[in-house]
Amino acid sequence: MVKVINWIDKNADIRMLRFMFALSWYNRKIIMGFLN
Repeated sequence: MVKVINWIDKNADIRMLRFMFALSWYNRKIIMGFLN
């Protein structure tokens, strides 16, 4: 049971990192669009 919870937590962390990375990439693209 603990193993499953740890696995879910790990996946949530990865998902959060991926979301943050996508968000920062998207924002960078918008900023570049304004600059160009």
